[in-house]
Amino acid sequence: MCPDWEREVLRAVASLRLVVGRYPDDRVLADLIGELTVKSPEFASLWTDHPVRTCFSGRKRFHRPQTGDMELEFGIPHVPDDSWQRSMTFHAIPGSPSDALGRRRCLDSALSLSSATGTRHHTY
Repeated sequence: MCPDWEREVLRAVASLRLVVGRYPDDRVLADLIGELTVKSPEFASLWTDHPVRTCFSGRKRFHRPQTGDMELEFGIPHVPDDSWQRSMTFHAIPGSPSDALGRRRCLDSALSLSSATGTRHHTY
C-alpha cells in the first residue's frame, strides 16, 4: 500500500519525536512510545537515532489494488494558534497520471452511484 515505506516510517518517527518534545509530561504518549519500543525493534532503532523533523508539505506515493500507483502532494496548513491540531490535504498534480487516474475514479464512482439510484445524467 505504501511503496515508500522506509521514508514514511522515518517521517512518522521524526514527527512523533517532535510531538513528544512538545508534550514531555504526557503519560499516554510516553506509554505509547514505551509500547512501540518494546514491540517493534525497527521503531526502537529509529527512536534511538533521535530524529526530529516537522514536515508541512511533500509528496507521498500510494499503491491501491483497485487503482494502481498514485503520487499525491500533501500539505498541512499552518494554524496560528497553540492547539497543534492539523489537517492534512492531498491532491494530484494537475495534468499528471495520478490526476487523470483520480478523475477517472471519480467519474466511475459517480456513474456507479447514479446507476444504483436510478439518477440520470444530463450533458449540457
